Amino acid sequence: MTTTQQLLVLVDDPANPMSALAYRRLLDRATEAYGIAHHYATQGAVDEEVAHREALAATLAAVGPGYAAAAICGISERLASTLPETAMHSLGAWAAEVDLEVVEDITGANGT
Repeated sequence: MTTTQQLLVLVDDPANPMSALAYRRLLDRATEAYGIAHHYATQGAVDEEVAHREALAATLAAVGPGYAAAAICGISERLASTLPETAMHSLGAWAAEVDLEVVEDITGANGT
């Protein structure tokens, strides 16, 4: 994995505890979203493939914003030396609007 890819991907890596925290948060969201959506889809008498697709759609909706926020943070970090401070602030604010919890995990602002 290249350095650019590492900045844009959350991994459960002990070498990067804040990224790992955000990754585990999103994994928990994904697990919960999939389980709940799959349960309700199978209750509606749909076949297993449809239930699986509905559960995957719910999973993507649950974690998509977090991964987008993480990517914005990664881009911001990568461009920190070339962007004006106002642009950096704008990127950080935008990432926080997308998924505040993930941004706090990544930046350590959640107190961990």
